Amino acid sequence: MAPAWRGRALLTHRDAARRHPQEMLRYLLAGKEIDNLTYDIANTDDLVAPLAEVLDVSMEDLAGYLHEAQNDRELHQRLVAALRTRRDRPNTPRFARRLGWYMAVRAEKPRVIFETGTHDGLGSALILRALERNAGESHPGELYSFDINQLSGWLVPPDVDSWHPIIGDSRKTLPIQLSATPPDLFIHDSMHTKENERFEFEGALASHSGHLVLITDNAHVTTVLADIARRHDLRHAEFAEQPVRTWYPGVKLGIALRP
Repeated sequence: MAPAWRGRALLTHRDAARRHPQEMLRYLLAGKEIDNLTYDIANTDDLVAPLAEVLDVSMEDLAGYLHEAQNDRELHQRLVAALRTRRDRPNTPRFARRLGWYMAVRAEKPRVIFETGTHDGLGSALILRALERNAGESHPGELYSFDINQLSGWLVPPDVDSWHPIIGDSRKTLPIQLSATPPDLFIHDSMHTKENERFEFEGALASHSGHLVLITDNAHVTTVLADIARRHDLRHAEFAEQPVRTWYPGVKLGIALRP
């Protein structure tokens, strides 16, 4: 990647980048990612409390799921092998707040999950691993991943029967799938605008009246999920990442539950 692309990414978050000059320089000279940056976080354990509060699951159980994901050597090795085929990606999978997705899937045992914004498929691979473990406990589930890019999701092996990638404009594809297969868990990680986030969550809520978990990666930018939770009387909590060894400021995960 040309340094100009890295410079553009830094410019978008200039204030945060200035606070970490060494990391900023390292990224400018040798960074591989230009968007959807991956990194480790210092406060992974802090994911447990807000999820336990919203999902009404014991912190002990959630901590066990977190440990399970962090020590999954098989998944780690599989992802490393795939990442090493690309010169524009780091060799190590770093899940950060996506570990919260995994914990929610393991705790909720959803039959249907929707994920908007697949990108490489790092989050998809983690969700599918949680579904694989759920199926081993007699709780099978399926993941529908929505993206506009035909090349998205390349980290997911092609022979995963529980994965259903859907390519196209989500304004058209999402309503069709919502009417056909309403989700039990919905993850918004697509275009981060208020209008799009509201469109996705309101569509998920309208698709059925039962138990539903909503997760957003955009709570540091908008209050859409918090507003929806307040309007629909949903349990709601947020988690702010503390990234390490990066100039990027991180995101805030929001989670809400309609019992």
